[in-house]
Amino acid sequence: MIDEVISLLRAQARGRRVTVAVFCRGNPALVARVAAEGHPTLVVGDRFGPLHAAFGLVPREPGDGLVFAEARLDALPVAPGSVDVVILSMGLPSRVAPASAISLFMDLVKPGGLVVWPHPASDTARGRLGTMLVPWRPGMARAVPRHEQSALAMRCGLSNVAQIAAARPFFPWVITWGRVGPRPWLKKVGHGLSGPNIVES
Repeated sequence: MIDEVISLLRAQARGRRVTVAVFCRGNPALVARVAAEGHPTLVVGDRFGPLHAAFGLVPREPGDGLVFAEARLDALPVAPGSVDVVILSMGLPSRVAPASAISLFMDLVKPGGLVVWPHPASDTARGRLGTMLVPWRPGMARAVPRHEQSALAMRCGLSNVAQIAAARPFFPWVITWGRVGPRPWLKKVGHGLSGPNIVES
């Protein structure tokens, strides 16, 4: 799963430095690999444990452009339209409606940028068995059929939505991603953005 996410990041970068935001709720190895790509990266999450685990895996150097921050989902320290790629380390956040979560992350991405999230899938025999045997609890990524994630991404306005299966023990996982299109209803005002649902301070 990690290799597939890194391949998507490299394809988006095409040899350039891009700005990356990682929402970390687990899978510290994925966070560490993304950080090791050398792009300016903000790693943010609302749970200290996964952030601390990821921080311990990443070698740090002065001026490496890597920042870790703990913040609530509704108070992420990211300006709208300021990053090229948003990567969720472990599924969509479980405490908000999936469409709201995708829309929130889309707002952070520049036009043409990517939103990427791996998630467990339940539409195979192994996935259905895993759903029955592994109890879901708040904070975990909920297993759902992969076509539902794809349809959700398109309903939220992501374009070029695609998926790839990723090998994981027990649960099958899928990586869903989509491109953020132009948002003509946003217009530049001074140094910020203004438009529906955007409040300037």
